[in-house]
Amino acid sequence: MSSIGDDIIDLFADAAINEAVKIGTKVLMPTTYQVYLHKDDYKKVMPIFPQIREETRKRFEYRVKRNNRFISLKKNFLSLFIPMWLADLWEPAERLRNPAEWIPPRDGWQILSPIVSPDVEEGEPGIGIQLVLPQRGDVMNGNMTRSIRISGRDRKRVVTDTIGYSTARSDDNRFADSTVADSFLTETDFDAGLTYAVIRYRDEEGEKEYRIRKERVIIGRGSYDKQVDVEVATSNKVSRQHCVIKRDSRGKFLIEDTSKEGTWLGEEKVDPEKAAVLPPKARISLAKVLDLEFEVADAQRTI
Repeated sequence: MSSIGDDIIDLFADAAINEAVKIGTKVLMPTTYQVYLHKDDYKKVMPIFPQIREETRKRFEYRVKRNNRFISLKKNFLSLFIPMWLADLWEPAERLRNPAEWIPPRDGWQILSPIVSPDVEEGEPGIGIQLVLPQRGDVMNGNMTRSIRISGRDRKRVVTDTIGYSTARSDDNRFADSTVADSFLTETDFDAGLTYAVIRYRDEEGEKEYRIRKERVIIGRGSYDKQVDVEVATSNKVSRQHCVIKRDSRGKFLIEDTSKEGTWLGEEKVDPEKAAVLPPKARISLAKVLDLEFEVADAQRTI
């Protein structure tokens, strides 16, 4: 494999470990990866990218197994010296006795096709990664998505945490404050690279736009016990959880109808028993009362 190919694999593998987040007894790894290349590097990489993708996944699997093997040995060793009663009474002892386990993404690692970026130099690829974190406390708008872009030349990190429509951004700060909700990404910023698709619509509150940055998005009116990613303010003909858009491992989008009043793709009604394939541009109608304009992001059309 070429030198640039090895560099990309090393960047992805290092980011998978360095950007993982420990939560309780689990270590969560980033789910989505993409490399930004100079136009000349792009020409070299594209013919061998399937091999890069496969080797990267193998590297991830090896790292997870190696880390968990070490953790298992550590756990067995420390259990000889830290009695259970002490672990029950003293939290630091409990953490030592039960070290965190590395958890790969449930649906596997998503390694997106590379894109050309004017911001990187030849031979100095940059990368973007995403990590989905569990809800915090009283946050009711779905999981938090942490997006990190690492530049090619100086390896500067830009971290962006997104909850619902709100975004918190921190330059070179691993633990950005996700409670800040008054800073938003721009069109030319990081999420332009890792936005899979865009949904635009106008409901009773006005014009809205939602950027799809994960593999499963729920659309509907939402409620306390029926959470959604895209919350629409409209007639109660639209269900609380009306439909679901999914992105598979090949980058193909599907839509599932989960409503009472139906979902239409163009002029055709979506079969509630079978997911329909979404084209790169589509009009989605919820119960024939609210239309959504769906469009795949330009960066994803090369996948």
